Amino acid sequence: MALIFVVEDNFDIQQAIKELLILHSYNVKCFNNGKEVFDHIIRADQLPSLIISDIMMPIMDGITMKSEIDNHLDDRSIPFIFMSAKSDPDIMEKTKKIGVVSYLVKPFRAVHLLDAVNENINNS
Repeated sequence: MALIFVVEDNFDIQQAIKELLILHSYNVKCFNNGKEVFDHIIRADQLPSLIISDIMMPIMDGITMKSEIDNHLDDRSIPFIFMSAKSDPDIMEKTKKIGVVSYLVKPFRAVHLLDAVNENINNS
């Protein structure tokens, strides 16, 4: 069963995504900010198959988190799906340049998230 990290500072959104993914047989671990994820990955025996993350969060935002994780993992990589309430083309372009595989604008439909998850789990 694929392990997915969900990084979202809004508890209601975090729980909705978690429930959706569990319903579709994914193993899910939730975090409130990028620093929690980075600290966990440094200590973890098992890396996630995918990280779904908000961009704007306290303590460590999603873009900084991805950069720190990429630097720590060297040649290994974890696919990322970013979510944001902003549909700013500059932010979308920036995330694409740093290797983010999918970008969803909130609010998004569950089917769009599941499509992105399934595509990235199957291609990793």
